[in-house]
Amino acid sequence: MPKFLKIAFTTLEEKISNPSAASVVRELYLSIDEMSVAARLTEISKQYAGSVAIGSYPEWQNNYFKLKLVLECDNCDTIEECVTTIEQNLPAGCILDYNKNPMVCPMDGLNNLLKGNLHKPLQEAIDTLTEALQRYKLDEICIGFNGGKDCTALLHLWLVNNVLP
Repeated sequence: MPKFLKIAFTTLEEKISNPSAASVVRELYLSIDEMSVAARLTEISKQYAGSVAIGSYPEWQNNYFKLKLVLECDNCDTIEECVTTIEQNLPAGCILDYNKNPMVCPMDGLNNLLKGNLHKPLQEAIDTLTEALQRYKLDEICIGFNGGKDCTALLHLWLVNNVLP
């Protein structure tokens, strides 16, 4: 849309003319739809007008979240203050711990899961994989994959433990 393109070009011009100006971006993923938080987000946006740009992007195709918020600012402290304001003014638990790039540092994600209530079954699965790899050569192992959750989890564990750094 021309109106938004003009804003984008103005922003881009400012960034190009002042390359030392840092831009901080934070993304928040919500489990609730935009309409249920629109009024609160509008008020927060007014509160931070001129310092934090807040974009709201509904997501209809994602299985994990319904709304993505993108916050942009040139100051880390201000953006963190805005995030805190959002957390305090939206329904409890609606902000998700969503990793949009799970293949970047997958061991961090796995270690976080091992700290949670999935610790026991996840550790048992890792132990089973480790034992199979100690007992057999790769060309002696066959994994049946039916597309279910267990098979998918097993393949992800295999990838994280054996392929990625």
